[in-house]
Parts: sequence; structure tokens; C-alpha cells
Amino acid sequence: MTDDVDGALSKWKINGGKKNTVTLVHSNTPGTISPIEEGSSSNSQGKSITLSPAFDEPVAVPIKKARSSSTSSSLTVPEFALETPGSHTSVFILPTQPALKPKRKRGRSVAEISQESTNYNAIQAAISSTLSESTSLSRKHSRRGSISRVFSRSASRKSSPEHHNFSVDELNLMKKILLSLFEYSSPPVIPTNPPIATPSKHLVIDFTQWCDFLEFSPVSSVSDLWSSLITPTEQYLHSTPTNAEIVQGFSYETGPLSVTHLTNLNDFTILNVDEDFPYYEHFFYRNNLVKHYFDKTNNQIVSCIKDSKYIRTIVRSEAGIYRCIIISEDSALKCVEVFHNSNQVTRVANHSEVDDDLLHFHQSAIISKYRFGVVYAGPGQSSENEIFANNEPSQAFWKFMNLIASKVTLEGYQNYSGGLDTHTNVTGKESYATQYDNYDCMFHVAPLIPRNMNDEQSLERKRFVGNDVVVVVFKEQLNKDDLFKPETMTSHFTHVYIVVTPSITTNNNNSYKISVVSKDCVQPFPPFLVPSHTQPILPVLAHGPQVRQFFMQKIINAERTALKSKIFAANNKRVLQSQINRLMEKYA
Repeated sequence: MTDDVDGALSKWKINGGKKNTVTLVHSNTPGTISPIEEGSSSNSQGKSITLSPAFDEPVAVPIKKARSSSTSSSLTVPEFALETPGSHTSVFILPTQPALKPKRKRGRSVAEISQESTNYNAIQAAISSTLSESTSLSRKHSRRGSISRVFSRSASRKSSPEHHNFSVDELNLMKKILLSLFEYSSPPVIPTNPPIATPSKHLVIDFTQWCDFLEFSPVSSVSDLWSSLITPTEQYLHSTPTNAEIVQGFSYETGPLSVTHLTNLNDFTILNVDEDFPYYEHFFYRNNLVKHYFDKTNNQIVSCIKDSKYIRTIVRSEAGIYRCIIISEDSALKCVEVFHNSNQVTRVANHSEVDDDLLHFHQSAIISKYRFGVVYAGPGQSSENEIFANNEPSQAFWKFMNLIASKVTLEGYQNYSGGLDTHTNVTGKESYATQYDNYDCMFHVAPLIPRNMNDEQSLERKRFVGNDVVVVVFKEQLNKDDLFKPETMTSHFTHVYIVVTPSITTNNNNSYKISVVSKDCVQPFPPFLVPSHTQPILPVLAHGPQVRQFFMQKIINAERTALKSKIFAANNKRVLQSQINRLMEKYA
């Protein structure tokens, strides 16, 4: 497959043919195949087909959806197949038309919500009114920079002769962008009564931009841009092995048919990124208008601040830290959704000591640093001791590591070290590290960690890699039956293995086969192994920057999802409970 995806796909031409057939033309050589029928949910594999040897590259063909059987599971199988071996090549099925996209259970549209409240109409009116009056804005602001910055400025800037007026097209574009936030509504964790329009959570990605939206008063006064929103979930389906053995106790993602596609979860870049936003520091810290409520009945601490029409609220409990808004014109204490009729509430003014303690509470909850394990499994190697004993991986392994991260000298290293020694080289002289978005990532690369030759178990390497939540397994195969066996890894802490297999083991390798092995308690996480215009052939990825982007999002979301699984969630609950109890004893 050529690196230029669009160029490669444009080589194929689909001609109308007989009923139930599609004629594909490539290099003036025609060939005819039947459309692929989607398998039922009880059998997620597509039909096998044989492709003429004339087709020497992957092709995209439409799919005819099969009628579901009455005995099938309630899970919906995506409307595309992944790979069907042919006599000389492989066929990869892509959804080529919008109608072929997987069906989703979307969130309620704001138009639907507006049947219960008039907020969406109010949003439209507020945006239209504000933009109509924003003729003083310079055109350069509409062409460059954050759209949200344009909105926040437009609400306050007065007209002046030196500024150009916006054209109708420019105003309509700005209106469309802002309204797109509310096209579909992600439900809030703590609901409001009556319901208020909320944005789609996957669009909440940048704190600076989001602050601009929050300060755009015509919109913030009629919509809820503050509340914590629920992240959608998917489920695993049956998978066939590619480079990892299927064993009980683990869930697998080997392609599009491995996961349900019922929501917009795959539209998320980094999951729950809003949990890393410094909301308290930006809106509450050193603000004399803030009031704190220590609720002994529900063992929670609630902070509130009145903002125009609503009360912005942060709720801290053993269940987590959530934001919500209180609509009540009366005291915040009357909000049943937050206080649940509590009769043991102490109100505390926002003096410096409680303010500093709560700021530290929030800062300690933000995760901006990650450590990931990396092991090399050579051809034919399957046992844990064999894998950790490797000192000299293949050239393909180092080429992959140089793609996703940079080699760093540990002595004197100033950034996040992931527990590696940066003074005396006890844990090795070099490692791999990178920064992705706002996250510092350190890789515990097993072959770079010193090993005592008499230590058959490589305990020093296992001490680091075995305590990583996510481990990358670079597995080279002798043949298709040479698979990574997750049950051989004895770590109880590691919950996700990202298995990477190169096409060849030399420095000339230019593609990788990817699969994901997770403990059953970990839910699916994006980006999924679904064909797209940037990555049309999955789970095979071409070596390049797009692989790095896909891979970094995958491993960061793997850890963020695993940390919400039952074992880690229980530990986090105990930590939050302890912190809240300490503050309760001090202030309540």
C-alpha cells in the first residue's frame, strides 16, 4: 500500500455491474467480486472471498448488510469486515459511504432536549444576537487563532471605525462552529432539573479554549458548559488471534469487529481530558465569593460560586471529583441532587488556609505523567524469563522505539524519570522518553535496564516493567502460530498489553501489526483499530508519524481506562476518602 493513502485508493474505480456484484478496475485489468455481507453478532466474521491475482493492493468495496438473526446477541457488529485472505493478497473492507458507517446510540440532540427546556433556542438567539453586534471585530481574528477567543472578545468590544465588518459568511461560520458544540449532548454526571443543553464531551479538549467559551456570557447563561459529562462506553466482541493467544480472563482488540461501535467513543483523542483542567485554580482559588460546604452526612466537600444565572459547583466525594451547576435561586444547600437532604453541613468561607488545602487536593488528582513498560519477545520466545532476558533486540525494535520516543541520557535528566535513577546510572545509562500533548511519558525499556547474568528471572527489569499499568510487547513471529501468551506474564499490576509485530525484523521494516490484550475488567478504549482515511489498513500500520499519534493516544487512553477499572477504582476511593476525612476533621 502506498504511503499516500488517497492516491492509493484513487487508483481503484468502482463500476456498476450485475446485481449483487461490483466491478473493480485497476490498471485496466477488471475483476469481479461479490459484496461482503456483514456477519450476525453471533458470528462476527465476514464471508471469505477470493481475489484475482490481478489485484495486488488492498481495495475498498461496499458492503451489503446482512439481516440480523432472531437469536443474535443484542450487541451490534460494525458494518465492515477487516481482512479476508485471497490467493495472492488481502482484502480490507472500508465503509465507503456515509450510509455504511456503524450505527451509534448517540446522545440526545439539543433539539430533543429543547422539548423539555427552551435552552437550545436561547443559545441560537444569543449567538445570533452577539455575532450580529460584533461588526467591530477585525477579520484577522476570524482567520487565525481560537474561534472561542473571537467570541469572548466579541461580547465586550465596542464598534470602532478602524475595524472591518464581518461578512455574512464569516458570521454564519462562527455561529456554526459554536453551535456544533451542542449538536449532540453528553449527559452530565450530576443532572440538572430541568435539563439544560450540554456540549458533546469529545469536543472538550483544550482548557484555554474552554475558558473562553465559559466566559462567553450569552452562551454560558443559557447552557451548561461547566458540568462533568459522562464518557460513553463500548464492549468487547469475539476476536480471532493475530499476534496474541486468546485465553480466558483477557479481552482482545484485533480489528474493527472486536469492539462494538454504538457511541462516539472513537471520536475522543484523550479520554476525560477535562479531569486535567485546573478548574479550581482558575475559577475558585483566591476568590472571596466562593463558599465551601463540608457535608458530613454524605462525606463530601462542596465548593460553590455564583456566576450570572447559575451556581458553579465542585463536588468532592469518595466517588470522585465532579462539577455541576445549581439552578436554584435559593440557597445552594437546597439542591437535592448535590446534598441529598443532608442535615450535617458546615459552611466555611474561602480563607487562605482552606483555599490552599483544596488547591493541593485538586493538584494531586491531576495526572500529567505516565510510565510505560516495553519488552522485546524474539521469534519463538513465549516464556516470561526468555522475554526479560533479552539484551540485544532486533533493528526493527529500535526503529520502532525511535519512532514513538527519543533516546535520553538518564544521568542528569531533568524531566519525568518514571522512577529510573538519574544520578548514578544504577538503572541504566539511557532510556526512551517523550512528551505527547501535555503529558510527560517515560518508557521502562527492559533491554536497557541492567541485568545480572546470574539472575534467571531478571528481577530488576521485572521490578520496573511489572509495576507498569500498560506494557508494550514487541513480538516478532516465526510463523502465524508464534503468539504472545499474556498468561505467562506474572504481574498483577499490569492490566493492558499493546502487542506490536513488525513485518520484518530488520531496519528496513516499514509496517506493524497491532493488537490489544486487556484484563477483562478494562473496558475498550480509543482510538480503535478501525479503518480511516489516515489509517485505511488496520491492524497493520505503516511506519510514520501517524503511527506515533495513534500509538501514543492508545497507550495513554489504555492507562486512563485501566485506572478506572475495579481494582484501581477501589484504591482511588480509599485515597479520596482519606483526604476528605482529613479535611473534615480540620474544618468541620
